Amino acid sequence: MKKKKALFVISVALLFTIIILFYQSYAIFEINTIEKGNITIKVGTMEPTIKVDGVDTNDLTIAAGETKTFKVTLENLNNVAGQFILYYIDSPSTVAFGYLDGAGVDVPPDGSQGEIIESNGKRTYLIKMTNYNTTPKTLYLSVDSGLSTGGKSMHPMGNNIPKYEELNLADIIVRKSSTNDSESQYVNHDATSQQTDWKILERREYRYMEDNPNNYVYFNCSNPYDTSTCEVWRIIGSFTVDNGNGVKERRAKLIRSSGALTTSYPYTLDNDFYNRTGDYATTGLTASARAMVGNAKYYTASIGSNRSALDLFNAERGTVTISGGDYDSATTISEIRKIGLAYPSDYAYTYKNGTTCYNDLDDCNTSSWISSTILSGAWLLNPSSFTKEQVNGLNKVWHYYLYIGGPMHYATIEAKQNTNHLVTPVLYLNADIKAISGTGTSTDPYVLKPVPNSNITNIYAYNQETGSDTFCVTGEESTCVQIEAPATYEAGTIIKYKVNDTEEKYFHVVSDHGTTLTLQQRENTINLVAWYAGSNNNANGPTTILPALESATSMWSNVIDQTYTLGTTVLKTNKYTGCTATSCTKNAYTLSSRTAKARLITMQEAIGLGCTTTQKSCPVWMYNYLYNSTGFGGTVNQGTSQNTGYWTISADSSRTTSVWNINFTGLVNSYNTSSIEGGRAVIMINK
Repeated sequence: MKKKKALFVISVALLFTIIILFYQSYAIFEINTIEKGNITIKVGTMEPTIKVDGVDTNDLTIAAGETKTFKVTLENLNNVAGQFILYYIDSPSTVAFGYLDGAGVDVPPDGSQGEIIESNGKRTYLIKMTNYNTTPKTLYLSVDSGLSTGGKSMHPMGNNIPKYEELNLADIIVRKSSTNDSESQYVNHDATSQQTDWKILERREYRYMEDNPNNYVYFNCSNPYDTSTCEVWRIIGSFTVDNGNGVKERRAKLIRSSGALTTSYPYTLDNDFYNRTGDYATTGLTASARAMVGNAKYYTASIGSNRSALDLFNAERGTVTISGGDYDSATTISEIRKIGLAYPSDYAYTYKNGTTCYNDLDDCNTSSWISSTILSGAWLLNPSSFTKEQVNGLNKVWHYYLYIGGPMHYATIEAKQNTNHLVTPVLYLNADIKAISGTGTSTDPYVLKPVPNSNITNIYAYNQETGSDTFCVTGEESTCVQIEAPATYEAGTIIKYKVNDTEEKYFHVVSDHGTTLTLQQRENTINLVAWYAGSNNNANGPTTILPALESATSMWSNVIDQTYTLGTTVLKTNKYTGCTATSCTKNAYTLSSRTAKARLITMQEAIGLGCTTTQKSCPVWMYNYLYNSTGFGGTVNQGTSQNTGYWTISADSSRTTSVWNINFTGLVNSYNTSSIEGGRAVIMINK
């Protein structure tokens, strides 16, 4: 009897050993009976099925420069539940890819345990890919599978699928230096270094060389969501840069290529060009471009007779300065700034190692992509250390400029400021700036992902449908769905916004203007104020309510100043201040120009949002937070019986004593100008 028991124990142990081995081989095991020492095992094959856009395949292939979302279905067609994990085998280094989450789709499991899929069950994933290459690329998927044995680790032969995120432009440049596309060239300025991590090696750079590399990028856009409003700049390369606080970051370096700017040496670049003021009021950086640019350390040491690319690079980062004695000003070895000029070495390194220009710019008589048009006749960043010129009795420092045709020359600013010597601004993008599309060619420049306004702390999808799982009118309901910043905002979208360093308020989108948004505060900003406190005559304009509103919002430092002239400036569809309930066709009053952080909503805007003289015609968000709003579909009552609405900026063109307001019943109503109502701030912010 003891022998039989021992044999049984051994048999069971052997069974589980076999089961474990077969588990790793995707087999199905089922113990039918254990009777009189006999064990029956049923063995089958676990065969998951992958479909991409309905086709049996595991390949995700996208064309050059394409962005595409694939629908990937993983099905368990077996007669038992299984444990599965979807993973990828091969990842092209210059392709962004990952899953998208959202309603109706699943998220691939992370880690090694996979997920349980019942018999004949399936999972649906959305996999997004962006190809930054000029050739097609393919990603391969696979599945590891086994029995649903409760928490067993899987053994995928690849990597978990990440959440989709675009690649940083600086990283794309680096990755393209080590692929078959090989568009940027690797430069290591320290041949003795054994360091191989590009993220921390300051002297390792990735530069674009030769005649016409694929280094084009859309930048300085009036509307960052519309490339037709952008300039095309060129990428010098990817560099490890000190951000001015001693922190080293990998950043892309750009140079303006849409025409150099006629001016003297760039004393005002970091201020006027960056802020689009002064000489650069029409050519400087736009608001969306400024959001992408940060401080960087520029090396400004004086250069002597150095002429090779490496000698120039080292001299720029040297310690030679000019100061004291008979010079009228001193030079520096470095400066922290947002806007600079190209280094002499930036020019030299556009030629390949071994060429005449690379070795000695004095003998250079050929052109490269940067010298032929972009820097032709333009000043470079560093001064000369060995030459001076006397102007008006003072010795002036010589600065380098690129002579038309190739070689570098030097001259004083004063001697050349009235000639065709120009400035071509250079800047470093912030380290986290991503490219959302493009291959970098002249016909398909990289498109940069706009930087959202950092004062927008939350965005919620508006939904006033009662009973909906995603009901959201105020932004504070438990059913509200937080969303990413969309390319175009729908009216009503809820934005939680920091109006200054200490105050955060809720607003609703009134309209989207591409780069800016018009918002209205969720509740009244001020209460119990007349439109015009004198006689009931709308010809006087809203001269009581507007000053009160402007005073209440004057400290909203994160809000754009609005300058407008009532009766002249179009604030929606036309300029008129006199309106009926359906249209605005004439001026009931005019006022001189005003500049303020906030204004009142216009009837043109209210009509465009659906408001009429019928109750509940306005969207709920427009008449919520008023006296008895809940009696007409609102969700929050606020204020007293005197606070039944808030003023618009528009007068009633059919009655000289009245103006329009938004009423708690959800309609537009005509009230006497001296009535007591509220005011809701309408503001503008950058997206």
